[in-house]
Amino acid sequence: MSFARVRLLNQGMILVAVAVAVSCGSSEAENLFDPNCTGDCSCSGTTCTCQSGGSCSLGPTGPPDGGTSGDAAVVGISPPNGVTYLCDSQNQCNLNCGTGCTSTCDGMSTCSGSCSSNCTSSCAGTSDCTLSTGVDSNVICEGGSDCKVTLDDRSTVTCRGDSTCHIVCPRGGSPPTEDGGASD
Repeated sequence: MSFARVRLLNQGMILVAVAVAVSCGSSEAENLFDPNCTGDCSCSGTTCTCQSGGSCSLGPTGPPDGGTSGDAAVVGISPPNGVTYLCDSQNQCNLNCGTGCTSTCDGMSTCSGSCSSNCTSSCAGTSDCTLSTGVDSNVICEGGSDCKVTLDDRSTVTCRGDSTCHIVCPRGGSPPTEDGGASD
């Protein structure tokens, strides 16, 4: 919804006031979503894709918890929530996501990053992934990939096929059982 109001001032000057209202759920509101995807990245709605062979970063580049480096620390940028991040064709990708995110690393890509909670990540197609999960998250490593995963509470990793999984469990817990892949 838009409206304009015109007011006539002294000596023929005109003042124009314009207001724009955006309601929740409107297409105008959806255009305000900014997942902070940089590099060879394009986003449509809440899905961001790194171009084939490109380098991309999703989310703030610094520590969101008051650290001293990166844009998150400088201007208080929070990691995006509910984003799907696709790095599927010989990409170099970095991920810093909030809650409810989904990420894929496939097609001989190299991906690293973290998620705050309730996220799903997959690493496939002989990719190299270094991931740190938040609570209640899941990682699938398959297709001959090399995965280095640090798990938080109530999170899982599935390692299958000819993949290799290096797993660090929360507070020294036991590594999860294997499903055909190697783990340590």
